[in-house]
Amino acid sequence: MVIVNKRMKKILKTIYRRLKNIERTYEYYEIKKLLAKENFSAVRNEKPDTIKNIVFIIPGMVAHAGGHTSILRLGSKLCDYGYNISYVSYGSQSISEMKKSASLNLENYKGFFYDSSYIKKISGDVIVATNWRSVYIAKKIPGYKIYFIQDYEPYFYSLGDYYFLAKYTYDMGFHMISLGSWNKSVIEKNSYYNNRKIDVIDFPYEKTEYKNGKRDFSLYKEKKEIKIAVYIKDEEKRLPYMSQFLLSNLAEEFKKNGKKLHVLYFGLDPLFKVHYGKNIGKLSKKQLNQLYQNVDFGMVASMTNISLIPYEMIAAGLPVIEFIEGSFSAFFPENSAILTNFNASTLYRRLSDAMINWQQLRDSQINAIKYIQQYSWDKTVKQFADILENIRQ
Repeated sequence: MVIVNKRMKKILKTIYRRLKNIERTYEYYEIKKLLAKENFSAVRNEKPDTIKNIVFIIPGMVAHAGGHTSILRLGSKLCDYGYNISYVSYGSQSISEMKKSASLNLENYKGFFYDSSYIKKISGDVIVATNWRSVYIAKKIPGYKIYFIQDYEPYFYSLGDYYFLAKYTYDMGFHMISLGSWNKSVIEKNSYYNNRKIDVIDFPYEKTEYKNGKRDFSLYKEKKEIKIAVYIKDEEKRLPYMSQFLLSNLAEEFKKNGKKLHVLYFGLDPLFKVHYGKNIGKLSKKQLNQLYQNVDFGMVASMTNISLIPYEMIAAGLPVIEFIEGSFSAFFPENSAILTNFNASTLYRRLSDAMINWQQLRDSQINAIKYIQQYSWDKTVKQFADILENIRQ
């Protein structure tokens, strides 16, 4: 048996090395393609005479992805302002595949999709980069350059090639528009140059899609079984493993006190194996609404720019658990959520206190709901449209 184990370990190490080599080879060719004739100089961003045609450079369109849906909402509502909107992919998806995913994200989206064969043909009055990779592509397309920043992407990587490729995009001379002020503060803190202008638009949510279930918080005090819906993805910034271990230890804390914790993870590929709780996969808006009404708490790890999910949970009347180390506090006032560190005992005490003192939990939820009422996609797109209007002034 020992010989077999050693042999299996050797085989697994060999497979790992080969997979790693494949990954590194892919990274090499991707970087080589991105950096063709690239000298990291800033663009001369000359103001256009007119702004009519706006082109969003996207990696493709992923179904049930918040960032992709935000681009669709922004583009669709800009159509209502009279702009012609195009979404041009530098990825491998076909136009039909992108349209299908777009319809799942936003049923009545507006604008036209183009595949990667159009990259060298397309031009516009305004070219909008939507992530760090698209900046290197947008630089080469004629038009006024805008960088729509939904997150501080260098934090997605360890210190290395991708980290610096992402970081340099903030010094490429694009007109930067940040979704929320957190991105702006981090860019200004970490940028090589501090003279880049960054406009900020509000981080919104769609009010019409999530209805408040008007839950009875007085029932929390007597609960023997607690259900938590946890949004995680197979990405480091979402803490897919730390969250699981924290919740596994939390379940032990509840068990000691005669209570049972049920954990439902969503946002993951259905094949992703979780070590504690149940993976219920990627959900539609209807399924999310049902989930939020059937659990007691929602948990999100907004470790970089905040996710849309906390807004949606709050709008649905679901109390939110977030991490102190994340960005939640940069967007919401105090007494809007249960904030925790990675210590299960700390989280257990805070949840127990919230359930016993249910009036405070109710008041916290009312406070959070009242706060988000000031935000909407209509307001945010108006801010974006005003920025466009001011470009030529």
